[in-house]
Amino acid sequence: GINPGGLYNYDSNISETDSYYFDINEKVYAWFSLFDLKNDLDIELLDASGQLIEGSSFNGTADEEFFKVLDNGSYQIKITAQENNISNSNYSFEIDTKSFNDYALLPNDPEFHKQWHLFNTGQAGGVGNMDILMPEAWGIVNSSPEVVVAVIDDGLDYEHEDLKNNIWINSGEIPGNDNDDDNNGYKDDVRGWDFINNHNDPMPSKVKRENGTYINDHGTHVAGIIGAEGNNNIGITGMSWNVKLMPLRALGKGNSNEHVHKAIRYAADNGAHIINLSLGMTPGLEEANNHFEATGNLEEALQKLTPGSFAEWK
Repeated sequence: GINPGGLYNYDSNISETDSYYFDINEKVYAWFSLFDLKNDLDIELLDASGQLIEGSSFNGTADEEFFKVLDNGSYQIKITAQENNISNSNYSFEIDTKSFNDYALLPNDPEFHKQWHLFNTGQAGGVGNMDILMPEAWGIVNSSPEVVVAVIDDGLDYEHEDLKNNIWINSGEIPGNDNDDDNNGYKDDVRGWDFINNHNDPMPSKVKRENGTYINDHGTHVAGIIGAEGNNNIGITGMSWNVKLMPLRALGKGNSNEHVHKAIRYAADNGAHIINLSLGMTPGLEEANNHFEATGNLEEALQKLTPGSFAEWK
């Protein structure tokens, strides 16, 4: 059987197809590697019924490798030669259930398994390990309690159970005394500011849609992606498990560019290290479209786009 924390190595040779059968009694995070190839060989992982789970099929003698999270069950590894009349072609094959456990760290948040962008195990039809490698990063550092991230959006639910412990507090302000204690121009801005209504409560509206979701939930959503408290056995996890989120409401009904500008200035003046600003625009897109329509020159039009906007250009 294959168990967590193990390295299983096999050296063999092949003329057509080799198969390895194994059982798993406890969930494993496994790398499957085929290397030291003399000919073009491919590798497939099958379940007990023979259904393909994952595979790797690079051309030539390049190493074949993939990552998979496997639950209890019986499995088969099938190694196949892609060339005819191969005689005793040597190869090395390894199942590594140790490395991921050694260098990665997973939180205990119950909804984490749905966050495929952080840890893609193939859920929802995705490709395993095609993510931003957060478990590997968390194995190095998972919290940044001294970092302040200003979330300039339509408000932020600072009472949310998965956010409330990560909300920035203005330590220079005395709550409820109707004074500007820190002389920054804003009275009682204990946890940020609402620039649209010009008061100290950046809580978004709690008005709901017919389906029960909040109309103004974008800022709270964004804040959760950045810094929902991690490893607290509640909800999801943020990219940083412990970070300071500065709520600044400047988007939504009645907002203007002036509100956004003031929010940016507030963030900069009050200790924010990072600003998240989701304006829903693609810088350079309009200019690129206008240039293409006027000149028909696609190459010049593409040069008008800023990095990150190419996917939206038509």
